[in-house]
This record gives sequence, C-alpha cells and structure tokens, in this order.
Amino acid sequence: MLRIRHKGAFQEVSSGGSLEELQKAVVEATGVDIATLKIIVGGRQLKSDNDAKGALASGATALVMGSTKAELMSVAEGDAVVDDLRHRAERRLHRKTVSIRHLSEKAEARREARQQFGFGAYRVLDGFSDADEAEELLRRLATDPGIRGVMEKRKYKVGTLSEMFPKGKVGVSPVCTLGVNVNRGQEISLRLRTDDLLGFRKFLSIKKVLYHELAHMEISEHTDEFFELCSLIEREANSLDWTRKKGRSVGGQARARSRLIDEYKDGTSMIETAQRYTQDDDACKQDNLIKDDVMVGAGCAGDNDGGACCSEEIRCVDAEPSDVVMEPQESTSPSFPSFEMELRDAIVKFVERNDLAVAIPALSLMVKILQNAAKPLDKYKQIRLKNAKFQASIGKYVGGCAVLVKSGFARTDASSEDDPILAYTLDAHHLKNAQQILGEFAGQLAAIAM
Repeated sequence: MLRIRHKGAFQEVSSGGSLEELQKAVVEATGVDIATLKIIVGGRQLKSDNDAKGALASGATALVMGSTKAELMSVAEGDAVVDDLRHRAERRLHRKTVSIRHLSEKAEARREARQQFGFGAYRVLDGFSDADEAEELLRRLATDPGIRGVMEKRKYKVGTLSEMFPKGKVGVSPVCTLGVNVNRGQEISLRLRTDDLLGFRKFLSIKKVLYHELAHMEISEHTDEFFELCSLIEREANSLDWTRKKGRSVGGQARARSRLIDEYKDGTSMIETAQRYTQDDDACKQDNLIKDDVMVGAGCAGDNDGGACCSEEIRCVDAEPSDVVMEPQESTSPSFPSFEMELRDAIVKFVERNDLAVAIPALSLMVKILQNAAKPLDKYKQIRLKNAKFQASIGKYVGGCAVLVKSGFARTDASSEDDPILAYTLDAHHLKNAQQILGEFAGQLAAIAM
C-alpha cells in the first residue's frame, strides 16, 4: 500500500512490488497519462523495481506528477490555435498591401472612361406629356450594361442620343425611319413612339435598332462587312451584359424561360433579318420591303467638311415582325415577316404549354425533320402523324404539330383519317429560315436548362 498526493489530494493505492505494477495502479487512481507520469518519494523519482519496493516498504507519501489525457488534448488544441494564429500572422506579413488611394484612382479611371465613351447628352421631343418617360427610355438604353460595355470596348463616343419623331407608318408608308446616325456619332436618333403616338415601341426592338446604328460608327454602307459588324456588336453586348450571365436565383429555369419567351415576343433578330433581306438590291425591291434607317452624312466619299452630304434610304431591317408588311407575291409562299412571326408565335405557345424536358428534344427533332425535308427525295419531305416515334416526341404534346404546320408542312392529297400525312410545301428559303428559328430556340432553351 502506498499513500500518494496528486494535485493536493491524498489517496492510497495498492500494488505489487514492481515499478510497472505501481505505475498502472497510480494511473488508474489519478487518470494521469502514463507517458507523462512521474512518482517521487523523498525527492527522488522512482525509476526501478527496487525504488518501487523501497517506497512501498518505507510508508512515505509519494508525490505524483503528470498530465491527464484531457489536459493533453486541451494543450494540443491550444497549440493548433497558436499555429493557426501564427500562420495568419505570416500571411498578413506576406500579403500584398492594398492601397486605398490606388483603388480610388482605378475607380476614377473607370468613371472617366465611362464619361469619355458613351452618350454625352439626351434629347426628347417637345410637346408630349410623357416626355419624362421618353427620356427615361433613352437613359435606359444608354446605361444598358451590354450597350455601355460595347461602347467602352470599341471606344464609341456619341454626342447626343435623341428621340426621333415617328414619320411614316410602319408597314404602310413607302418610307419609315427607325433610326439615324448623323456623322458617325454626332447624334443617334431613335424612333421611340408607336405610329399613333399613344405609347412606346418595345424596348428590345429599339435596342436592336441601336445596335444597327452603332455599327454605322465604323462602316457607312450596308455591306456584308457591315452586317457582320452589326451581328458582332449584338453578340458582344449580350456577353458584356452581366444581367444575362448564368446564375442561380429565385425562379431558376422558369424565370429564364419566361425572359426568353418575352424577348421573342418582343421582336426578331435584326441581324438575321438584315442578312436575309439585303443580299442584293433587286431582290429587296422585288419583295417591296419598306424602307428605314435613313443614314445622314455617314462620311461618304467626297464629304470633305464632315457635314451631311447624302441621304440614303436603307432597307427595313430593324422593324418588328408585326410592323412589317409585304406585298403579296405570285408565289404561294407567305411573306418572310409574317412567316417568321407566325412560326415564332407557335413555338412560344408550344414552349409555354410544355416543360423544358419536352420542349427541347421536340424542337431539336423538328430541326432534323426540316433538315431531312431539304433532301431531294419526296419521302424525306413527309411525316406520318401516327408514327410511334413522332407521336412520342412531338405529336402527343400540345402545340407540337402546330409548329410544324407554321414551319411549312401541310396535309397532302394522299392523307386520310387513318393515315394522316404532312408534307413540306414551301420553298428552300422558307425551309432554311424555319431551321434557323427552331435551332435558335432549341439552343437557347438548352442553355437555360444547363
């Protein structure tokens, strides 16, 4: 029996005569970790069996020193905290110093760049009670993240962004002007109001006209190079618009799909329409396209003083589908604007009524069907509506067949109630146009679903 004292408390332990047995008995009584255990009797630490036997025989009180496992863990945690604090201090020492002055200078430089490139002033028409709404619309265009990004990137500076009086009725008058760029940036004037002066045109349609006018900052004539630039500016604006970036927000896919549908309801792509309708002057005149985008003094040859030297009537490429009117042709094919408008409306209704998981593969299959229809053999131009694969992918969903009909398919004479058949009836230009529209929708819906 040995009397021990540990942390001021006395107790007795019984043990055999060896040091190992004594240590185990002390550990069990005190909880001290054996790796830190020291037993001291008469000022000497017990280190052998003889020392242990002598201590037990003497009847002296032994002093027990050492740390418990809980104390060791606490120390280890404290060391970890100390190490963490040390690492943080080291990181702070090696961290790059941020100068508030430097940040302020960079912010000021960005502000100066925005002032240097962009629109200098705004001007609206007098005499309207809603002139403040018109000015707000101009400012919204000027501060649009995509448009502002393009102007800073391309270093475009426009003196004045103004409102144009809506001369001529869209689709009725022989000439209707939607936008003007004066002297490559002295002033850009846009048609904001509807023909009846009771409201404003759709924002997306006006913005597409602005893309067109910004392209005139570099190229005056409506050449292939011009339309390539126009298309590039629109793509750059979309990529520089942070509000269009992918991200997760309340509403998710439903909100993104709703926005896409709203944009297509708002108007078609100006660039695609322009490239289709302006390949050559004769074709455009033959189709009786209305005029627009009167270009004034765009720096043409012979303009030595930079003033307005010419006034050119440009083909209508900025008008909304619902605004464009074309003369009926001898061909049975519908006019392009009405064809596009009806097809887009049918697609929008189909997307609104069905889930993306249905709409995306269905529209992709429709593109393949139209690609097959371009082949010379008649069998590729026909669809059997009771075909199992067709029914599973398109036919059984609301609005699916309507999209194909608006793409150019119609019932054939060989069709019957028992075997209904659709065949493509329009020309190659309408077929290609339908492929592009359906492919565009399928691609953007697929991007939303990612």
